[in-house]
Amino acid sequence: MERQTLVEIAVSVGSVGVMIGAMMFVGTTFSENGELTTEGGKVFVGVIFLFILLMFGVGYGLAKADFESDAEQVESDNANGV
Repeated sequence: MERQTLVEIAVSVGSVGVMIGAMMFVGTTFSENGELTTEGGKVFVGVIFLFILLMFGVGYGLAKADFESDAEQVESDNANGV
């Protein structure tokens, strides 16, 4: 598997893990009698909004990442015997 694919998978899974963790935190912190409070609902919407921004940033960062030059560097190092 290519390095670029592995990086994309790791970053995506990590971002989703952060989202799940934040959702669990909000659910346990802002609940009464097993139900989410009004304030908790607002915080939950904020978490979703921040997740959207996070995924936008991750996608933008991955799109701008220069994986091609990394692959060329590895190929030239192997060709030189390094």
